[in-house]
Amino acid sequence: MSANSISPVRLLMLPIAFLGFFGNLAIYVGTFYGLTGIGLEQLIFFGGLVVLIVSILIRENNFSVSRLFTRALPRAVRAVSWVLAAFFIAQLVLLFFVDGAGVAAILDGQYVIEARGTVLKVISEAEYFRAKAFELRFISSLWIYMFFAPGAYWWFVRRPLSQSGLGVGLSHE
Repeated sequence: MSANSISPVRLLMLPIAFLGFFGNLAIYVGTFYGLTGIGLEQLIFFGGLVVLIVSILIRENNFSVSRLFTRALPRAVRAVSWVLAAFFIAQLVLLFFVDGAGVAAILDGQYVIEARGTVLKVISEAEYFRAKAFELRFISSLWIYMFFAPGAYWWFVRRPLSQSGLGVGLSHE
């Protein structure tokens, strides 16, 4: 396969990664307009796993998580990736301050924050939906990052690293 041709794996991975990235971005923004659940969380999770697992296992272009953030990607893309990682961590901290050590749930018809079956506090309906929105923001921020990193790799790394002067390693050839 020539360095300029597009591989079948790349043709599969790029649309999944970009749909996952922009879909989760839309979900994140939607939480500010009342979205608290979409019912597609398992599909999004599956899509993310497909992109990551295939990227790592196929080893096309010598996909390496450690090299993902080195010279294989343009500096601006690496910077965006680090910003998205920091954004996810910020969402995790914010979620902890909203829900404490528990999650919003409905138990016996009451809105509660619970942890491992123990009710930490009873909350109002408005607080429940606010907490669910924060949970969805946290999850979508994780998947924004998890779809961006491999998607950027598949978009920018056009040839095996062993041929690009960025290091010698396993190749698909």
